[in-house]
Amino acid sequence: MPKNPEKLTWIRSFVDDFNRHDVPILLSAAVPSFILRRGDGSSFKNGDGLKSLLEEFFVAVPDAKLTTNNAVAFDGPTALVEWQITGTHSGPWQNIAATGRAISFVGADLVTFDISGKITHQESRVATAEFLAQIGIDTPSPMNKDQVRVFAKAMTKAWCDHDAAGVASLFAAKATRVINAGIPAVGRAGIEENTQSFITAVPDLELLMEDLFVQDDLAVYSWTLRGTHSETGNRINISGFEIWQLGADGLIVDSRGYYDSAAYNHQIAHGASAPDS
Repeated sequence: MPKNPEKLTWIRSFVDDFNRHDVPILLSAAVPSFILRRGDGSSFKNGDGLKSLLEEFFVAVPDAKLTTNNAVAFDGPTALVEWQITGTHSGPWQNIAATGRAISFVGADLVTFDISGKITHQESRVATAEFLAQIGIDTPSPMNKDQVRVFAKAMTKAWCDHDAAGVASLFAAKATRVINAGIPAVGRAGIEENTQSFITAVPDLELLMEDLFVQDDLAVYSWTLRGTHSETGNRINISGFEIWQLGADGLIVDSRGYYDSAAYNHQIAHGASAPDS
C-alpha cells in the first residue's frame, strides 16, 4: 500500500509534468487500464480519448498552468486533489476559434494509486461550464449562489430533522455519495441508508452549516455535527466537508465527503473535548 508522503510526492510530479505540457509523460503516470470518470457519467481510458483531450487542450491554452489548492492523502491508495487551471485561450477548441481571453476554472480529483505510484483510476469533477463560458460557448445556467445556499439550508434542516429520506431526496436518482474514499452509497435508497446510519449512531444529532463555497456546478459544504453517541453516551463534536457536483435540475449527482474518522472514533470511546469558553 503506498504511503501518504509518497502519494503527495507523486501528485507534485504530475503537476510539474502537466505544466510542462508533456502528454506522453502524463499518460505514462497511469497504468494501461487507467480510467478517468467524469461527473456526467462519461469516461476516458488511457491512450484512448485522453491523449487527444490533453493535446487539444494544450493547443487551445498553450500557457495552461495547473496549481493545487489542496491535497489530502488518505490511508490506503487514494488521495484528493483540489486544483485550479489558469491560462489564455490562444488556440482553437472544439471549432471555437481563439478568443485571447483569460481562462480560470477549478476542479477536484479523487486519485487512486498502485504500489508503484501509477494512477489506476481517477474520479474528476470539473467546473467545465466556467471554462466554456469564458471561451464563448453557451451552457445551461447553473444555480446561482443564492439558490445553492437555499439548497444547502434544506440539506442542513433535513439532517437536523433526522429525516434520512429527506436528505436522500436532495440527490439525483442515480447519485453517488462517498465518505472518506470508502464504499460508495449509490442511488437514493443507498444514500438514505447511509444517512440513517449516522442518525442511528447519534440520534440527537445537530448539524451546523459552517461555510459554503460555490463555483458553477460545484459546491463545498462545510459542516459540524454535534450530539451524543447512542451506545457510549459520549459527546460528539466533529467537523468535515462535502464536495457536491450539482446537476442541471439542482440536485446532487455526486458527493465526496471528508472528516477525521480517527477523531470521531476517539470521541465515541472517550467523548469530545469541552468547547472553549
